[in-house]
Amino acid sequence: MTPLSLPACTADVHYIVTQKATVPPERWATFVLAITGVFWQLPVNLRPCNPVNGLRMERSSELFPDPEMFLFSGMDGGDFTDQSVLITRSRSDSTDGKLDVITPHGQPVDLFTRLALVLLYNHGEGCFEITSSAGAASWSLPVRWLCRHDATLNLSSPASFRDDNVFNGTADELMLAMMSGAERVVTTQEWLLINEFEYRLYGLRCSL
Repeated sequence: MTPLSLPACTADVHYIVTQKATVPPERWATFVLAITGVFWQLPVNLRPCNPVNGLRMERSSELFPDPEMFLFSGMDGGDFTDQSVLITRSRSDSTDGKLDVITPHGQPVDLFTRLALVLLYNHGEGCFEITSSAGAASWSLPVRWLCRHDATLNLSSPASFRDDNVFNGTADELMLAMMSGAERVVTTQEWLLINEFEYRLYGLRCSL
């Protein structure tokens, strides 16, 4: 599949994920189910890449090369980036538990990263501390997208964000709809529009 043809991003987003404790097996299992659902609800070209071969993932099982390991990568402007994200259920006592995640701003892999981190923060409650160089606005869109697909969710986010400036109407619904549907292929123009909507509705700036 031809990747989205996107302009080079002006800045990267830097996330710091600090694992404070080992995730209990039952909580890890709920995270696995949740991120698997996200994978299949995303349009095919908004899904992550396999860091081994650089190809867009076709199966959610590729996210878990080991049952206790979550691994993915993505593309930057149509080119594969070897920056991979690896999260494990168990916290290693031999490290400080800190993971630096750098994703290209405005690229699909950044969206998937944010969706995954929100789920990790909620299902691994108390096990992770997560920060974003783009600030609290990083979490507005992924939280709304996740709640749109499951109205029963009561999600918290790594940082509190303002939602009183979000227009809960046609524009907001259109953006979320363009980012949903396993059979959809998001066009370049749609993706540029999604990025503009996020800037207008949620306040996530490109100039970090």
